[in-house]
Amino acid sequence: MSRRRWVLRGMVAFLGVVVFGVGWGLSRLRTQGLADRLAREVQSLPTGPFPRPVAGAVAVPGTFADAAVAPLATLTEALRRAPDAEVCRAVREGDKPWAEVTPLCTHALEQSRAPLHGLLHATDATSAAPLPGWGALEGPERASSASRDYGVVLFAAKLAALELRERLAAGDVAGAMEDCVGLLGLARDLSYGTSTLGRGVGIGVSDRAFRGCVAVADAGSPGVKEALRHAVQAVEQGMPAFQDTVRAWSVATLLRGFGAFLGPRLGTLPLGAQRIAQTGSPPRSFSPRETFWLKDFWHRAQDRMDGFVEASGFSLARRFAALDALGSAQTHAFNPIGREAYPDIHLLALVDQRSRDELGLLRCAIAVDTARSGKGAWPKAADLPVADCGENPGPRYRLEEKKGALELTDSAAARGDLTVVLHPGP
Repeated sequence: MSRRRWVLRGMVAFLGVVVFGVGWGLSRLRTQGLADRLAREVQSLPTGPFPRPVAGAVAVPGTFADAAVAPLATLTEALRRAPDAEVCRAVREGDKPWAEVTPLCTHALEQSRAPLHGLLHATDATSAAPLPGWGALEGPERASSASRDYGVVLFAAKLAALELRERLAAGDVAGAMEDCVGLLGLARDLSYGTSTLGRGVGIGVSDRAFRGCVAVADAGSPGVKEALRHAVQAVEQGMPAFQDTVRAWSVATLLRGFGAFLGPRLGTLPLGAQRIAQTGSPPRSFSPRETFWLKDFWHRAQDRMDGFVEASGFSLARRFAALDALGSAQTHAFNPIGREAYPDIHLLALVDQRSRDELGLLRCAIAVDTARSGKGAWPKAADLPVADCGENPGPRYRLEEKKGALELTDSAAARGDLTVVLHPGP
């Protein structure tokens, strides 16, 4: 009797597993909800214009993209003629004095000065908007267009960093501050509506601006320091959230992979989104097994994208850990058409945050330098202003005086310590 009972229990358990498996399999075949959701998310994804605070002295009506197109085209030609694409790196980063700049670099700067100023002043527009071809939903030609412009934008950033050093050497600190603010504004505006690609370029621009901006803060008069502090604060306030970047990437990636299966919904989408969808696998006759693999992959991809978007909005420590886990998880191991790598969103989150930490450290450094000018001595960590250095800044920042100069270190910066050196001066 006991044996019969165990057999019955085993049969019931087996049937339960079978029913669960069948139900799960049937649920993977239902993708109408996924298609409806993808169409909604494409239609609701912001494409611009994006109003944000203007860091420059005077706001100009219009969008960044409209003002930047012409100077960027001229700079494209300048890059083709430039014999040194690195543009005297040691000089522009402050490792060598301006006296060691080469004639090739000064010639490249002189030839490009007008369009360079046009590009930097484009960030004074009242709204950001993606450059042509840079929008997250601008079609399959987007990648080649943006890849071409990537080098041009970084070349312009190097030229601006070099001009900043030229102006500092000539005593034109106010002019150097304009270059700094223009570069920071360029990094911000490239990040709007452009998904992970545009944000990556923006981070590259910000990285080339940081050391020069610190030099401006160090050399500036109290008036220049205060103007720079306000400008940096405006850039920080106007920077798009990292989660917005990841959400745009998520929608564009799903559209590229599954947009061709949207059916009549596809005709309701913007033309660029339709072109993206048409680059994916075209609908055709699938075997029952292929149909299951494809629809299962769609479910799994949506779940993983939801995880990326949700994690990108977590607090920093939790965000980094969650994105790292998502990036390394082998969630598609059993599905042969779903075994593909995702971009390293964890790494992008780290460099994104480090770029933001640089802005925070720059603003804190200005406050520290201003405090020294007022009191005649460098402040202690416990005296750092909360308004510019964040809540409870003492544990985060280390201050070490060396031969009259001050090393200010952000020990909580993403990817390791971030240090600037300030000198007694104005």
